[in-house]
Parts: sequence; C-alpha cells; structure tokens
Amino acid sequence: MEEAVSEPKKRIGIQNLDDDWDCVVIGAGPAGTMAARQAAMRGLKTLIVDRKTFPREKVCGACVNRRALTLLDQVGLGHVVHNCRGIPFDRIQLRCPSGHASLPLSRGFAVSRATLDDALVEAAVSEGATFVSDTMAQILPTEHPAGDRGANQRSVKLIENHSDCTKPHSRTVRCQIVIAADGLGHPSLQRLPDFHDKVARSSRIGVGTIVEHGANVLREGSIGMAVGRDGYVGMVRISHNRLNVAACLDVTRLRDVGHPGVVVADILQRAGFADFGAADHTWKGTIQLSRSTNTVASQGILVVGDAAGYVEPFTGEGIAWALAGGVAVGDCAASGAHVNQMTAEQIWKREWRQLVARRQKWCRRLAVLLRHPTAVSVAIYAASTFPFLANRIIASLDSPALELQATTS
Repeated sequence: MEEAVSEPKKRIGIQNLDDDWDCVVIGAGPAGTMAARQAAMRGLKTLIVDRKTFPREKVCGACVNRRALTLLDQVGLGHVVHNCRGIPFDRIQLRCPSGHASLPLSRGFAVSRATLDDALVEAAVSEGATFVSDTMAQILPTEHPAGDRGANQRSVKLIENHSDCTKPHSRTVRCQIVIAADGLGHPSLQRLPDFHDKVARSSRIGVGTIVEHGANVLREGSIGMAVGRDGYVGMVRISHNRLNVAACLDVTRLRDVGHPGVVVADILQRAGFADFGAADHTWKGTIQLSRSTNTVASQGILVVGDAAGYVEPFTGEGIAWALAGGVAVGDCAASGAHVNQMTAEQIWKREWRQLVARRQKWCRRLAVLLRHPTAVSVAIYAASTFPFLANRIIASLDSPALELQATTS
C-alpha cells in the first residue's frame, strides 16, 4: 500500500486572517512546522506562512535517520514516517573513481519530502496553528529604537503569490515573536540589517530531481553516494518505485557545462553507478549552499533550519537538525511571548549551539574532505580496511541522543 498523495491544500486567503498573532512562522519545512506545532501546543496563537503550494517537492535528500526518528517518537509523531510509507535503509554505498565501500547505518527511512512536509503541516494545524500557502512573507523593520522593548511586537508583510492573482493581495500582520524558517538565504529577513549571510568561498550549488521508476539503479536498503572532482550525488529509493536524487555541484563546472544533468551523469559514470538518464531530466536548483548567518536571534526574531546557516548533510542529518531545532525554537517562542523577547533570544542562541551547531562538526569536516579527490580515495580505502574508523564517524552523525527538553503537552 502506497502513501496517499494529497491534493493541493485549499488556500486560506490572507484577507481572512486576524491582524494580531502571538507567533508567526515563516517557512513550512520540518523546522518551521515543528516550531509552529510546539508554539501552538504551548498556547500561542500561531500562523505558518509558506510561499509554495502544498504538497511540494524540495531540492534535498529524503532520509529520516535514527536521530530524527527518535525525536519524532519523543514529541508524539512517531507514526508520521510510517504513515508516509517510508522505505527502510541500513547501508550507504560510497563510490568514487578509484574505489568503493559499503558501510552500515542505523536503520532509517526514506520518504517523499512532499508527503513528509505535508504530514508535518497537518500535525501543526491539528494542534491549533493556522497555515497559509502561496504567500510570501517579509519581516518589516521595527518602528521602535534599538533596545526599546516596550511595544514588544514585530510586523510581517504577507503577499499572495499564486498565479491566478492578477494583482496580488497584500496585508500586514503583527506578532510578538517571528520564527524565520524559510531556508537558504532567509528571504524574509532581507530588509533587516541585523541578519546577513556569509557564503563560503568553496560553496557549491544544490540540484535535485525525482526519477520515476528509477529505483532499480540502487540496491534496496541503501543510500548511494557518488563522489567526483565536480561534486557528489546522493540517491535513495522512495515510494512508488521512485529515486530521489540530490547533488552538490561545483559552480564553475556547472557554468561551463550548462546543464546539471550532464555533470551528474559524469559523476555517476566515473564512480561506477548506473546512469538513470540524468541529462534528460528536469532539475531544480538552489542558491549556493555552504553559508552561515551572523546571528540566530535579534529583536523578537528567531532563526532556525537552513535559514540559520547550511552545512551539507549526508545521511539524513539535515532533517534531524531541522526537527530538533524546530521543537526547541517553538519552546523559546513561548518564552518570548509569555515572558520577554530578550530572554527568548538568549535561550535560543544557547539551544541552537547545543542542538544544531555542535552536531554539525562531522558534516562540516566531510564536506571539506569531499572537495579533494585524493583525500576521498584515501578515506574510502581506510573505511574498507579499517571499518571501525568509519563506524565511529557514522555513529556520531547518527546518534539518537538529543538532549531535548521539549514540552509536548
């Protein structure tokens, strides 16, 4: 039995929204929806806004690893992955032109991001949050001098962006706390000088596609990863016999070739994976990936997920970071709405460092390693010859320990 594929959600027009909210969450990925659910459960009147029509696919991996599964169980959502008909995996096939290794992983599941994210939206709505799609959100500069917490409010401009609007409606809502979870580059924060990105000089671009009837490319129960001089390609089976493919590609090479599928096909072929006709597929892309945000909290705004900075994940760490951060920032939002913004900001900065930033260290090191083909060859040889070394790294990436003090009731 396959998972049910939702129809596009019925839109709630922004003209029907209230003017005042306790918490506005911008972005309905795992971080945003978990934050909204947690905030609503803590008694906050919560609005979630996303610029896309749901359900929607994303340019990213689809792996829910043991750490993410543990967290979902902890907050009462352990059924979600099962309901999404996740496909189990317990190994990673790592290949490069000069070698290969097959390494064990703790059991995880691969799911369609369209299905998973849609289910998490429903989980937030079921706890009382209001969801608005097809709507861009922009946090407006505060009208109060720096340090003036008296008004204790932020304003968010909402702009409908669905195609059937000849003249998009817009309106402004007010709230006590804003959670920015709108992904790479955090577009909702562009008018605010307190937040800016630093993009790594070696940053690559992400591309992704879904291959229909492409699961035979990859051994059942495995994540496939092909590494080459121009980037790397990750693949995993998802439902309906499809293959989720996400790649991280060198900007210069992509510009020279002109088509991401050609670069992906070359990486796969050189690494010894069968090509699924990558050059013939339609690919979605991202802005440059590796980046950091100068602060994750300021003046009533809390930043979470990829909006807070991006480190390339490999075996589902990205979703785990998003889920953990979302639950924690939802609790911080409750502190900000019920106590004061400054307390919430201080708590969130500390929680983000402990729950996310410190846990990204191995992925950051691996991302650097994957840019050096000779080092990759040595690492694959070492992993094959001394598997306990690789197992130690994987255990760090996949550890279920979350030290999360979430309020779930």
